[in-house]
Amino acid sequence: MAGEKILIVDDEEMIRDLCSHILALEGYSVTSCSNGAAALEETMRAPADLLITDIKMPGMDGLELFEKIKKLKPDLVTIFITGHGTLDTAIESLMRGVEGFVLKPFTQEELLTAVERAVTRSRLQKENIRLKALIPLFEISKLLITEIDLAHLFNIITEMLVKEFVLRWRLLTPATLGLNILHCQTSSPTIHLHLLLC
Repeated sequence: MAGEKILIVDDEEMIRDLCSHILALEGYSVTSCSNGAAALEETMRAPADLLITDIKMPGMDGLELFEKIKKLKPDLVTIFITGHGTLDTAIESLMRGVEGFVLKPFTQEELLTAVERAVTRSRLQKENIRLKALIPLFEISKLLITEIDLAHLFNIITEMLVKEFVLRWRLLTPATLGLNILHCQTSSPTIHLHLLLC
């Protein structure tokens, strides 16, 4: 199941409804807006993973909306839907970071192909960000392993485990199992527990 949240922005209600219906059937969570201002409000309220917007709209056009939303959510992936596709517009949009285009009139397959490609890119971007965030933790772990005396660290962990085991054993088993713990020795990595049946 897809699950990504998609924001559709188009001044034509029929296009919004068509896109919403197609994408909802594929498992996407879809929200639609009729203009750029409403889309900005929606983005501040509940950011989407993917923006699908018409280029030519009254008031704020798709390029302006794209630039403003990118400031709020830099990792947002965007597809333009347009009936006014020109080479200049396509080049300008791609240079700004738009993922792709769907030309009106479009088929269900054309829309889904563009969305699947954009969603894949969005997932890769998020995974890349997550992995970059883990690099400092990896470096710290590597530093700890090289700097700490591993035998000493092992002894500390062993002593803590034995103490926890003894505490839990005393709380849970003496009455029911009739066992007494006589001695616990942790002077070496080998753990010795001496048990006596009552």
